[in-house]
This record gives sequence, structure tokens and C-alpha cells, in this order.
Amino acid sequence: MVIFVNIEDFFRAIDEETKDKKIYVALSYDSDILAFEGLTGFCNDYIDYAKKNKNVLFEIRTKSSNFNLISQIDIPQNIILAWTLLPDDVIKFYENKTPSLDLRLKDIKAAQSKGLRVRLSIEPIIKVRNFEKIYKDFIEKVFKELDKNLIRDINVGAFRMSKEHIKRIRKLNPYSKIFSYKFVNKEGYVSYDDEENLREFIISELKKYIEEEKIY
Repeated sequence: MVIFVNIEDFFRAIDEETKDKKIYVALSYDSDILAFEGLTGFCNDYIDYAKKNKNVLFEIRTKSSNFNLISQIDIPQNIILAWTLLPDDVIKFYENKTPSLDLRLKDIKAAQSKGLRVRLSIEPIIKVRNFEKIYKDFIEKVFKELDKNLIRDINVGAFRMSKEHIKRIRKLNPYSKIFSYKFVNKEGYVSYDDEENLREFIISELKKYIEEEKIY
């Protein structure tokens, strides 16, 4: 786990970058900062900064259920709150000790109750037995629970890892269930051989509930 603590250096760099242009920054690329908000308080700092600099668009993406830690502050429009969602069967096997789907949905509903438009991320798509039924039921549950009018957009991403990372995982746990399916090497990254079919199935299910232009 890595948490960069030189946040003031980061703000100074953004000040320079945004003098004459707008930029987009995915704050959770290296760390789930909302998951560690109780320890660092960085989400509050980034939100305060965003209020002062309208040329930056921050995305805070999380698998946590910690919205309560920022729920009492005013969140400006140049902050995108995003939650990564996957079926509970996947969370239990591959995201051990992270909040359940129900807890994440509860968090999103709390954000939506304040009028916030949220981003959903179905990523990485993990192949499991009974894939189509599990993901179909999962998507149906998501849209039963959430207000689709307060969903900003949804990104759908396949499972991908660098060859080096896959080698390390195989060495640590050669019998991991993640290796139960065929992988192929694509431009230095390893993914399922049918990743596009999996992604297309997810998108086709999402289109039953939300406009296609909101899916990417």
C-alpha cells in the first residue's frame, strides 16, 4: 500500500498545470483515498482545493463504504465520486475484506440522497462460473437500488494485468482461481481470450436500464 503524503507539492503542481487549461485527475489511481480518509483526511483536502480551482476535475474512486466521512461537506461539481461495483460472488473471492455490494450500494444511495451524480465502475470484469446469470442479477440489483437519473456514467473494464504482475501472482499462488480460464497476451498485458465478449455482455445488460451514451 502506498499513500503519498506530499499533498501540498501536488497542489502546487496542479496550480501550474491549470493556469491556462483544464485538466482531469484520477486521484485514486494509486490508492483508494476514501478508504483511508479516517487516517489521512485527504479527501476533505482535495475537495477544499477543488472549490478554489475550477480548472481541475478530480475523480475520487473507491471500493469503500466511507461516504459518511465526507457527507457533511459541500462537494462541488468538479469532484466526481465513483464507486467500483462487482457481484458479491466476485467480491467474496477476489476482493477479500472489502465492503460488500450491499454496503457500497448503501453508500451510493447516501450520496445520491444529497443530489450528487455518481460514476459507477464495473471493473475489472472477473470471469466466474455462471458468469451471465451472476452479472445479470448483479446489474438488476444495482438499478433496483439506485436512482438512475443520478448516475453520471458507467465505465466497464476488462480484467488486465501486466505480464510481470501475472508472473508474481502465479509464483505466490499458482492455484488461484483467477487462472482457471484461458489468458492471452495483448501488447504486454494479459487478459481473458474472450474479454470483448464479456464486456459486450455487460454493456448489453446495462443498456436495458440506462442510456447507451452513458456507458463507456
